[in-house]
Amino acid sequence: MLRYHRHPPPPHPLSLARSSRRRRSPPEPARASAPPAGPPTPAQRRRGRPPPPPALRSLR
Repeated sequence: MLRYHRHPPPPHPLSLARSSRRRRSPPEPARASAPPAGPPTPAQRRRGRPPPPPALRSLR
């Protein structure tokens, strides 16, 4: 019993394929467009996405 606690069994192949497929998906289209200036929206704050840095806006 302790053996399984120290060395958990390897994840199921199907679960590995599912996670890799999610990682290979293209980035969300919102990232392609320029982020709006100002404070992040409540949805962005919930996801933990930091507000856009001012340096990126000054480059354009």
